[in-house]
Amino acid sequence: SLEELGDGAFGDCKVLKEINGSLKNVKSIGEECFFNCPITTFAIPDALETIGARAFSGSSIANFTIGANQNFTIDSDALYTADKSLLVAFPPKSERTEIVVADGCRGINGGAFQLSGIKNVTLPASVIALDDFAFCQSALESISFTDNLVYIGQQAFAATNITSMELPQGLRILQDAVFAGCGKLTSVIVKSNVTDF
Repeated sequence: SLEELGDGAFGDCKVLKEINGSLKNVKSIGEECFFNCPITTFAIPDALETIGARAFSGSSIANFTIGANQNFTIDSDALYTADKSLLVAFPPKSERTEIVVADGCRGINGGAFQLSGIKNVTLPASVIALDDFAFCQSALESISFTDNLVYIGQQAFAATNITSMELPQGLRILQDAVFAGCGKLTSVIVKSNVTDF
């Protein structure tokens, strides 16, 4: 009968590797629910409707599986909402190091790629926002985006392997500490349309 896994429910549970019992009726997974938890597999519950930011960041999940759930879909290992308008999460231990985000995707969820091995990302013209911690502490080396991107959340690229970046002309909002801890970063070009940073 369990319907909700709350914010941080299993965060930093350093020895939790699997969940026993049925989660088929769980409708909501909160923010940082499995953050830094060594859980290795996760089947999306049949009834699941929402997943919070950073829910799986730092986990040991190599891939997600979906059974009868109609609210989410998987493409190139990434977990999206069914209409692919939001990239919700990427399995931190996926063997994939490159990804072309699906056409029609409008945003990258908070912490979606955090602590993952992803190195190269191509965003479609449809993406307009990267939420907080989107690629934080990942292996990211390069990302391509179009001028349609208008928002980059706090610490979105923090502690990555980015060496340089030219931000898109359409960018309006650049939040705090976007490049914090980027030890290899040598240059960032910010265009004139940025009004908030």
